[in-house]
Amino acid sequence: MNRHNGGTTADDGRPVADSRRMTGDHDRTGASDRAVVVGVDGSAPATAVLDLAAAEAVAGELPLRIVHGHLTLRPGPVGGAPATPYLTDPQVECRRMLDRAAARVRRAYPDLVATTRFTQSPAAGALVEESKTAALLVVGCRGLGGFAGLLVGSVSAQVAAHAHCPVIVVRPAWTGGTPASETPVVVGVSAPRPSDAAVEFAFDAAARRGVPLIALHAWSPNPLAEDFAAEEDQAACVLAEVMSGWADKHPQVPVRHQIRRGDQPVEVLVGASATAGLVVAGSRVRAATQGVLLGAVGHALIHRAA
Repeated sequence: MNRHNGGTTADDGRPVADSRRMTGDHDRTGASDRAVVVGVDGSAPATAVLDLAAAEAVAGELPLRIVHGHLTLRPGPVGGAPATPYLTDPQVECRRMLDRAAARVRRAYPDLVATTRFTQSPAAGALVEESKTAALLVVGCRGLGGFAGLLVGSVSAQVAAHAHCPVIVVRPAWTGGTPASETPVVVGVSAPRPSDAAVEFAFDAAARRGVPLIALHAWSPNPLAEDFAAEEDQAACVLAEVMSGWADKHPQVPVRHQIRRGDQPVEVLVGASATAGLVVAGSRVRAATQGVLLGAVGHALIHRAA
């Protein structure tokens, strides 16, 4: 969760791609090209999300795809209520918004290949579909689209739970003195069996930013143990052993190990986010379907990370 900035189908079962509309200069790169994908809705917070996604694309030497999902509301009474207001042609304003977003990133990064995509589908479903071919997906921590009744964080939570690629959920702008790009990356390590994907992503992110990586393990002492210090030393040794191979693969990244006593890894990682530019956590896997589940740690970071 960056503190500086926040394959499924549509709800009716049809693939999101079926109703996809494309704008801008999408012909400059194919839909199958791996890219950094960012979800935007034209709001002020979404501008910070867009800026971070553009920076990630430049750092990774990847194209940027800017996506907006807008579910058109149809007129008609519901239970005797008046017809729901709707936009006759929502595509016009949506495309203008996407064009403005593309123009913004091209001004900042003239060599960046930035394309846009508009889809008449729910935002979460559209972004999860995009994740099938994306290298990275970037969303804000609050729901995109501004629909009435949309819960705070509903889009980001759905995307983080179901995406097929790494997801950065951008938290509200931080007001501290050190830019997020200059602060360390923190990765939660569940020793001795960490999430390999999370650790690999954390190392890559730290390398791109040129910052240290903190491998953080939440250690819960055995209440029946007679020597807590010995237990803590053993936990530190396990963490060092787990991380040694990763450090050898990424010698350019300075790595620090931290053992934090705490019964709840969620609280430990949320606390660590106060001095981190990015906090990385893995998703859980549902064995029966091989789908992903957003665990308590990921859910808490989306809503509470600094």
